[in-house]
Amino acid sequence: MRHDESTEGGRHLILTLSRPVPGQEAHYRRWYQERHLPQVCAIEGFVRASFHRAVSSPAERGAESPGDHLAVYEVEGDLEAAVRALHEAFAAGDLDLARSVQREGLTTWVFEQCAVVEDPAR
Repeated sequence: MRHDESTEGGRHLILTLSRPVPGQEAHYRRWYQERHLPQVCAIEGFVRASFHRAVSSPAERGAESPGDHLAVYEVEGDLEAAVRALHEAFAAGDLDLARSVQREGLTTWVFEQCAVVEDPAR
């Protein structure tokens, strides 16, 4: 098993929790998969993006949850430059937020990679 604690190369994850506007779930998923994720990956520094649907959530336990879908954006290199380029793309109209994305509760976090452990059999 390989264990790497270095953050050299500046690897970060940007995680966004969201949910669709009721009745617009199909548009929401299509927009993420066919439009938004490819557009973000075209921005310098963004090397991977994925979209996930919750199969369990805090809401099942009676807790508040900001979203039932998760977008994961992987940034390599200069995080500030990548985020600045992302904001510039939104400002220029090259990126948009679909009408099918609920604005209320939209939540984003940025995480810095601290360690990686990989299974050597894979």
